[in-house]
Order: sequence, then C-alpha cells, then structure tokens
Amino acid sequence: MEFAILAPVIRKRLSLQLALVLLGVSLLPLVGVGLLTLHLMEQSITEQVTRDHRRQGAFAAALLQDYFNDATTKLKNISYLMQDTKSSDEEIERLSEALGPRIVFLEISLRGDDLNVQRQVQREDYGQEQSRVQSLNSLDNNRSYNENLKQWVYSHSNDNPMFTSPLRGSNFVANSLETVGPFPTLAISIPTSKSTFLTANLDFRPVSDMLDTVAGPDRCEILLLDGKGRLLASSRNITFSTALLTTRIPAGHSDWQIAIGQPRGLALAPLHAMRREIFLWFGFASILAVGLAFLFSGQIVRPIRRLARTAEALGHGDLSARTHITREDEIGQLARTFDRMADALQELDHLKNDFVSHVSHELRTPLTSAKMTLANVQ
Repeated sequence: MEFAILAPVIRKRLSLQLALVLLGVSLLPLVGVGLLTLHLMEQSITEQVTRDHRRQGAFAAALLQDYFNDATTKLKNISYLMQDTKSSDEEIERLSEALGPRIVFLEISLRGDDLNVQRQVQREDYGQEQSRVQSLNSLDNNRSYNENLKQWVYSHSNDNPMFTSPLRGSNFVANSLETVGPFPTLAISIPTSKSTFLTANLDFRPVSDMLDTVAGPDRCEILLLDGKGRLLASSRNITFSTALLTTRIPAGHSDWQIAIGQPRGLALAPLHAMRREIFLWFGFASILAVGLAFLFSGQIVRPIRRLARTAEALGHGDLSARTHITREDEIGQLARTFDRMADALQELDHLKNDFVSHVSHELRTPLTSAKMTLANVQ
C-alpha cells in the first residue's frame, strides 16, 4: 500500500529515482557481502565447535574405556591373589581389599561353576541401601536373600550373560545400569582359574566426574546415553537446554553414545559480535550512501530544473532569461548551448523589431502622400 502511494511520486521525481538507483547499486552489494560473510563465519564456527566436541567426546570415551579396563584388570588381579588363599576368611579379606577408593566396587562376588555365590562383600552403605530397596520391593526380582551371607545376592540364571560369559572364558560388561537408591551400578564379571568367576557391581558415579572434567570451564554439556537415548551419566553443568549445538560420537561400549552440547548463544558468541559490528558499519554506510546519493542526484537534477525554469521563462516572452550554469560537464555544455540559443533568439527578436521600425518609417511618407491625394480628389 505504501509503495503504491509512493510509486507516482517516484515516477515524477528524477532525483528520487537516481537516489534509489545509487542506493541499490551501493548497498545491495554490501548486504550480499555481509550476509555471505556471516554465513561463512557461522559455518566455520559450527565446524570448529563440532571438531572440538569430537575431541572432547573422544577423550571422554577414552576415559570411560580406561575406567572399564581398570575395573576388569583389578578384578583379574584379585583373582590372581585369591589363588594363594587357603581359607574363606582369607578370600573375604582379599575381596574386601578390592573395594578400594580408586576403582570403586560396590559389591564383589565369587561364584562357582554352579552359579551359586561362595563369597560376597559389599560396601556398607550400598548393602544398607540394597536391603532398603528390596524391602520396598522397588527392584526387579533379580536378587534373593542369602541366609549364610546375610546379604542380597544376584539370583543365578543360566541365561544371564553375566554368569554364562565368564564360564565360557570371556569377560562381561553390562549394557545397562542398575540403580540402587543413589547408587548407579554397572555389572561386570571375569573368569578365574579355579572353575570360578568373579562378578562385581562397579560404582558408576565417578563417570559423571570424568565427564565434568572433560567439560572443563567451557560450559559444555556432556551426556552418556545408552542405545535407547536414556541418560546414564552427565556433567554437573547440564541444563538440558534445547538451544544447543550438539555432537554425538560412539562411546566405545555397546551402542552407548556420548553427546556433547554447548549453548548456541555461547558457541556462536564470536558470530554475534561480528554481526553487531557488521550491522553498525552497515548503518554507517547506509547513512553515508543516502547522503551521497541525494547529494549526487541533486547535482544532476538542480541544473536540469534551472534549464526547465529558463525555458519556461523564454516561452512566456522573457528573452533575457539565462541559466547562468558554469559547470564543465555535459550538463554545463547543454546549459551554455541553451544560453547561446537564447542569445540568438533575443538577437533575432531585436532584428525583427528593427526591421519593423524601418519598414514603418519607409512606408509612412508614401502613405501620407496617398492620403493627401485622395483628400484632394475628394
């Protein structure tokens, strides 16, 4: 609607047409260059953030694998140490020593080839929590109470890979966590050399500390997800914001994935700063372009208007009207030619007046004589 109103005005004003053309010629390339620069910069920043995320994810995956490998190695060392044990008390002592501070086992069990528990040790807080949740019936029926050990133990099952894998001579690391109150645990098992095998529940809480260490001060959000997208562990600064630049890489275990996210505003902060600078300079360039466009169009249109006024004055009989334009460009040449034409026209008008005056003077005497003769005849 506004353009429809302005269109007739623009068509009637050469200065506006020239100004708009100059603005388009000067500003459209600036807009294109600015948008292209911002797009390329956003693409470059996004690629850089993705590369950084992949490095962090690879580091987190390596830490996770080291944690699992260290746990498995520690269990193997325990099995070697238990080869020299001669009593059940000594075996329990060896198992209790494995509940160390670095690789935290919440529970370790020694089972025979009949899958029954022979020895089991638990951390006290984990054992208490295990009894509490079992009394509330908040876990699946995968445990039963052992009267001899006075502890809750995994029920033996011939189809549970936690039991069948070590009997076949291979290590086992579970693909899912079991949460007992505040304790997320991961089941692992290894074979031993006495037709027995060790099972353990690995404390999974240190994994969150690892992810937090990898996240560092960059405010990255690191998640460890299973194959179904369920959260297994995360860094402490997690916000679950939807406005994230997220990269996922395999965690190196089962179908787990490590997702590294960073708030889009933080990741693209350099782009936002560049956008502000570009908008500032574009505004300055727009003001300058508008001023120069109207100044230049005025330099072209003003002498044309003066020519039009002079021509109109000549048309009304003022043969002394002149443009008095002294420019050296084409418009100045046109104005000087127009003034010479006006001079010639004025001179021609003077000649016409002189001719009429002379003719009138020369005809006055014969006319007078003729009048007198006609009077005498009458």
